[in-house]
Amino acid sequence: MARPIFAASVIVVLLGLGCGSVEEAPPGVQPAPATGPSVPSDFSVELGRTACRGTCPVYQVTVNGAGQLVFRGQENVAKPGTHQEIISPEVVAELVQAVQAADFFNLSECYCQERIFDVPTSAITVTLNGTTHTVRHLKGNEAPEQLLTLEATIDRLTRTEKWVKGP
Repeated sequence: MARPIFAASVIVVLLGLGCGSVEEAPPGVQPAPATGPSVPSDFSVELGRTACRGTCPVYQVTVNGAGQLVFRGQENVAKPGTHQEIISPEVVAELVQAVQAADFFNLSECYCQERIFDVPTSAITVTLNGTTHTVRHLKGNEAPEQLLTLEATIDRLTRTEKWVKGP
C-alpha cells in the first residue's frame, strides 16, 4: 500500500517542478551558485582622460575582473577624489565583450599623429588573458570608430557621469 502513495508523491513532485515555482533550499543545504558570465580572473580595464586648456574633466576609472571599480577624479569633475564601488558580473562581462568587439589588442598604441596641445588625451589600458595593451587617443586626431565606441562604452558602463557631472 505504501508504493501507490510513493508513486503519487513522485508524480506530484515532478509535476510541481514544471510549474515554475521557486522554493527556498532546505535548511543546511546550500543552493547552487548562480551561473554568471565567465570573466578571466586577470581582466582589468582602465580609461583615463587628461587635461586640456579649458575645463576638460581629468579622471581615471578602473575595473577589475571581480567588479571592483575605482574612480579617481582629479580636475574639473563634480566629485573629486577616489570613489569605489562594486559592479555586477554582468557589467564586467559587458566590458570584456566591448573590448573584444573593438578588437582592442589589434589597435595601434597611439592615435596622436598631430600634436595638438590644448585638447585632452584618452588612454585605455586592458589586461586580458595575460596580455596588457594600452591605446592613447589625442582628441582631434583620426581614430577608428571602434576605439571611440569603446571609450564611450567604458564611460557608460562604469557610470562615470555621476562623478564627472554630478547628480
